[in-house]
Amino acid sequence: MTERIFDIAVIGGGAAGLIAAGFAAEKGAETVLLERGASLGRKLLITGGGRCNITNNEPDIKRLAEVFGREGRFLYSAFSSFSPADTLKFFGDLGVKCVTEDAGRVFPDTDDAKTVLAALTTFVRFNGVKIWTDAEVRRLEIKDGLITGIVLENSIIRAKRVIVATGGLSYPATGSKGDGYKWAEKCGHSLAPLRPVLTPVKLKERWIADLEGLSLRDVSISAYSGKKTAEERGDLLFTKDGMTGPAVYNISRSISGQEHGMRLLLDMFPDESREELDKRLGKLFAANDKKMMKTVLGSVLPPKMLAVVMKLSALDGEIHGAKVSKAHRKVLVGMLKELETVIDSFHDFNKATVTAGGVNLKEVDPKTMRSKIIDNLYFAGEILNLDAPTGGYNLQMCWSTGALAGKAAATDSR
Repeated sequence: MTERIFDIAVIGGGAAGLIAAGFAAEKGAETVLLERGASLGRKLLITGGGRCNITNNEPDIKRLAEVFGREGRFLYSAFSSFSPADTLKFFGDLGVKCVTEDAGRVFPDTDDAKTVLAALTTFVRFNGVKIWTDAEVRRLEIKDGLITGIVLENSIIRAKRVIVATGGLSYPATGSKGDGYKWAEKCGHSLAPLRPVLTPVKLKERWIADLEGLSLRDVSISAYSGKKTAEERGDLLFTKDGMTGPAVYNISRSISGQEHGMRLLLDMFPDESREELDKRLGKLFAANDKKMMKTVLGSVLPPKMLAVVMKLSALDGEIHGAKVSKAHRKVLVGMLKELETVIDSFHDFNKATVTAGGVNLKEVDPKTMRSKIIDNLYFAGEILNLDAPTGGYNLQMCWSTGALAGKAAATDSR
């Protein structure tokens, strides 16, 4: 086997790995980026529906960290070192113009993730990073508390510092195989249990198929198992066997692993109470007393949802507005505020956006991302036990931990 020597070796050519390699090389470290696939950033290209939700424009570091739950405090140093504002400046300097949409979500103005990947690749190449694709790491050599070698098929890399940024188990088709978790364990690290989150849900009702392709904006979903266990608000899209979209993804973080048989209640008008909606419908039917019920409802519901609501309510949609009674409205309001479904399951890692769980944060220095067990090992990105709702938070975590790991590894290798 041939041997190559570098200051820094970064394993994983995704968001965290790219930015880690670029910053390490920018600080003067001779850096190699190892990607097992044929191309870089394959998962990055599908984030945000292909638009790439680069970050969330949250200026308060404490609030940003709180989104990650009780583990979020680990990110104070990373977010302080490379904040959303730093992310916007970083990409702006690379020629990527960004726009901020609702809830602080930031996208490139091209609405194309390829723009982001091209900028990152330019950054990495400009700083002299050696990019090795189709470079599958077979194993790590460990001796006396250090990684002494990275074994590939036909070569061994010797590096002063190693950054593992291999991602999680989500979307394995993009190259996320979970190898980093095995290496972490071999190095003596423990793992928080791994589970798929930010993933579509499968529902038991057959009528869900009638809604396939229907998208709803700004709705509320509540999960019940005897009592309410979770609630989320956002957009959703119906699939042939369930639902997907931000509202569904976010609720999966709270209940995945215990979801089978839970009820999901969909509120299509979350800004109105039952009484307010009933009053609005009463006025609507009174103003259209000669039109059929289903015609009047068609002014507030999309056609596919209207057909399902009429079917499930068992109401006569052809009665005129003048004959719609208070009892009729009560049934309709119940359907519109609490359309009930039953969860079969969430999709597995094949469709999960993020992997929850990962390397135990107590075993990593939050100020450098360096392992507390292996002196020349660093972690960045999704391999860490960190996950957040949709909205650009998870990518910001990758940028921040990647940038911090790259800079710290380069400084430590001198």
